[in-house]
Amino acid sequence: MIRSNVVRRWCLVSVAALALGGLAVGATGCKSQSPCSPPSCLAEPPATTQVVEAPRYAPPPRTYAPTPAPLAAMPAPMSAPQADPDQQARLDTLRTALEAQNRKTAELEAQGAAAAKAAEDEVRRKAGLEQAAHQVADELRGVPGAQVMVEGASVVVVFTEGFDSGSDKLRTNPDLRAALKATSMAIARHPEAKVAVVGHTDGQPITKSLAKWSSNTELSKARAAAVAGALSSDGVPRDRILVDGKGESDPMVSPEKTAADRARNRRVEVSLDFSS
Repeated sequence: MIRSNVVRRWCLVSVAALALGGLAVGATGCKSQSPCSPPSCLAEPPATTQVVEAPRYAPPPRTYAPTPAPLAAMPAPMSAPQADPDQQARLDTLRTALEAQNRKTAELEAQGAAAAKAAEDEVRRKAGLEQAAHQVADELRGVPGAQVMVEGASVVVVFTEGFDSGSDKLRTNPDLRAALKATSMAIARHPEAKVAVVGHTDGQPITKSLAKWSSNTELSKARAAAVAGALSSDGVPRDRILVDGKGESDPMVSPEKTAADRARNRRVEVSLDFSS
């Protein structure tokens, strides 16, 4: 701006000097066909447009990653410590003992499990046998001429009206025959049962039949054989029947006070044992 003002003033001075020297020219006016125009130095300079320079691209400052510190040298692998032979031997001994103890424990556990299973099976087996005994007892209860009892897995049929005193012959009693027949049928239905026939006597000593039986024990065995024969005649194999006699050693009624007590002791018992 200051430069423009100085130039303008200098032009004005120059124009004034020219005007003094060339008045004629000034009187006659411009001879140029173009309209008079002030000298270029007097002309108002054109308005200048202030050019705003765009900011120059300034690249971002470079950044440099810090140089990594050198890695520390890896330590050399440590060598495995040498095992102590004595200590290794002790460890081997302990390991062997532990394995033996584990095997022993496993064996004991297996034996315990087997024993428990066997006991459980035995309980079930006995329960089944007792159930079979009760079934036979239910079949024979109510049959006249016999008394039925259950002892564990055995059922006992007692015949108390079968013999006269001092005799081994069965009485001809319809109820007794019916009871023997029903017992034979029960034995045939249960071939797994073990059959025993045991005879008994009263406490009276033998006086009339000493030549035939030397004691009440012999008489009781003869009575048991008579009942076993009746069962065999009704279809029971003779080899299934065990025959025995106990004389007066196992009375049903004691002491014997009446004839009825002695009659009850003169009995034969047929047992069906399911326990074996």
